Amino acid sequence: MLQDDLLNDAKLETGSDYKTAKAIGISRQTLSNARHGVHKLELSTIGSLAELCGKDPLKTIAAVAAEREGQSKKGRNWRRWAGAATVTVAVGISSTSLYPTTSYAASKASNDVYIMRIISMVLSTFPNEC
Repeated sequence: MLQDDLLNDAKLETGSDYKTAKAIGISRQTLSNARHGVHKLELSTIGSLAELCGKDPLKTIAAVAAEREGQSKKGRNWRRWAGAATVTVAVGISSTSLYPTTSYAASKASNDVYIMRIISMVLSTFPNEC
């Protein structure tokens, strides 16, 4: 369902399947096959669709992968990672405003270190299921 929703949102954004396919770097036939259920789009293509629609690509990729895997262990992992991606993005966005008076380069370096620490902390709170 998520793949279909993304394809529909992208078509609304671009105006046609042809323009959508061109924007994300696949053939119109590949997009048509995905729309008709002949095959599933690669996760990297799902990320490109999400960006085109103004959605978070990592969260969208994780949600699509979780839907594809269902209730299996892999599906549970993807749902867990989708939640971690949401937390990480929220922390990353809020941390960019912590250093408004410093230069951009120094601020970016500080934020990168801070964000990596937060990512490490978030991921360490989940039990290792791999």
